[in-house]
Amino acid sequence: MKPISSLLVASDFSADSQHAMQRAALLCKAAGITRGTALHVVETGLLENLTRLLHLPCEAESTLLDDAMHSLEKEIASIFEGSGVQLEPQVRSGKAVDRIIEAAAEPEIVLLGAKGRHLIDTNIGSTPGRLIRHSGKPVLVVKTEPVQPYRKILVAVDFSAHSRRAVEWAARVAPTAPLYLVHVYQ
Repeated sequence: MKPISSLLVASDFSADSQHAMQRAALLCKAAGITRGTALHVVETGLLENLTRLLHLPCEAESTLLDDAMHSLEKEIASIFEGSGVQLEPQVRSGKAVDRIIEAAAEPEIVLLGAKGRHLIDTNIGSTPGRLIRHSGKPVLVVKTEPVQPYRKILVAVDFSAHSRRAVEWAARVAPTAPLYLVHVYQ
């Protein structure tokens, strides 16, 4: 089985996205991933609303993007310090799901927090849900602060090709952890 070679981790600077960054660092170390991208998307609607509401000059967008890049670089430096992994920071503007899907064209797997700053529902926020449905990439949604690499993995299977792919990815995400498969039927 081929190890994971690259990943994308999305950040909106929320606590959950910071957990995704921490999981990415652990995953890089455990799976030997040496390259990846950290992405922050400045929502276009937010930019337009701030510009209109506060009567900001047009260079305010550039300043906001620069500030986001600086914050992302700081987040990467603090989490990946000493890991030997260097994530490439990227800041884009637009609709978050669309920009994440675009950025995920090359990396093999996408990590993001379960809920961001703009909470839509209580289980998984709207961005992870839409990304799972539309990206075509394996998506690892991180709900809690990781403290160690995965020690065991549970994969629900229904004997479909999708189940087989889920098992393969679980083994790639946690190459040393035992896999437990469960099938439930009525």
